[in-house]
Amino acid sequence: MKIILKLILTVLIFSSCSKNNNIEKTIEITEIKIPDINFEQALIDYGVDTNGLSGTILIRDAEAVTELVIQDKSITNMQGIEAFVGLKTLVCSYNNIMNLDITNNLLLETLICGNNQLFDLNVTNLKHLIYLDAADNQITDLDISHNKALVYLDISLNQISHLDLDYNVGLKYMYVFNNQFTNLDISENVALIQLYCENNQLFSVDTSNNIALKELSYGND
Repeated sequence: MKIILKLILTVLIFSSCSKNNNIEKTIEITEIKIPDINFEQALIDYGVDTNGLSGTILIRDAEAVTELVIQDKSITNMQGIEAFVGLKTLVCSYNNIMNLDITNNLLLETLICGNNQLFDLNVTNLKHLIYLDAADNQITDLDISHNKALVYLDISLNQISHLDLDYNVGLKYMYVFNNQFTNLDISENVALIQLYCENNQLFSVDTSNNIALKELSYGND
């Protein structure tokens, strides 16, 4: 009888612990941390954070957002942006952001993150990206070979020395001035209308395939 009672007690304790664990897990997945107070305040001001200045945002709030314009808000850390899985437009320029993880924002079509402190930018998951403005940062390397829908690209005023443009056949507007390019192959970019590539280390740019090109700015000051 004592053995049976011990077994029943053990099962009840285990069941109670399991319920508590499930409750904790539920709490964990209903909200996500926003450690940067300026980022969270910007979300509140924009009307998308309904639980106040708590250091978190409800995941249901984040998932409902399709457009977010939070420029010039003194933001340094964008942790939490990964929860905004429905986001199509993100404007976060003129901040002090050093790291921007948008690998989970798969629906992004417009990304404007210029005038920050970015050293790296990973856009390889953004298959729907049409408009990318990452000008005036500290980026040294950028892979846009997976962004086949790209039409507008501004990466001027960075430290980029190489760019594979072979897969961006729909690209129409490209601004890459003030970088470190020694070669720029635009032979596959037949839709290109504007190209600004001055102040690099380019000896020449072959535009013989670019029959749609109307504006070309090339050379060094």
